[in-house]
Amino acid sequence: MVIETKFGNEDSVYYLNSKSELKLITVCEKCGGSGELELLNGGSVQCNRCHGRGGESRVLWLNEPSKNTSKIGRVGALIYGKESKNRKNKIEYMLYATGIGTGRVHNESLLFKELKECEEYCNIENAKSLIVFDREYGL
Repeated sequence: MVIETKFGNEDSVYYLNSKSELKLITVCEKCGGSGELELLNGGSVQCNRCHGRGGESRVLWLNEPSKNTSKIGRVGALIYGKESKNRKNKIEYMLYATGIGTGRVHNESLLFKELKECEEYCNIENAKSLIVFDREYGL
């Protein structure tokens, strides 16, 4: 059996290096950010919605491309006799920059020959994430 891969050992590739954090802090609508609810008798209790925090923080992780290339140190194929919903054939790579053997495993679709391709992928995926984040929490 011959398995075709997008990249081979020792090829240089760009990858999704890390994700940067975008934090949105929202003020609790129930207590107005005070963390407490005023009682009619003049006392107060901890807000049961924000649990006294006065709001919630939401974090969105954004993709960032690697600034440098890394060489591929290992290529692996996971091929099933019969694919199913939970069992998909896949090609995986390990890079010298993120560790061989005990490091991070990279999906073939998330490795790029050119930096521009990696940046375009990040921009598209980040835009999708921002749309969903905005729809759920508002920016």
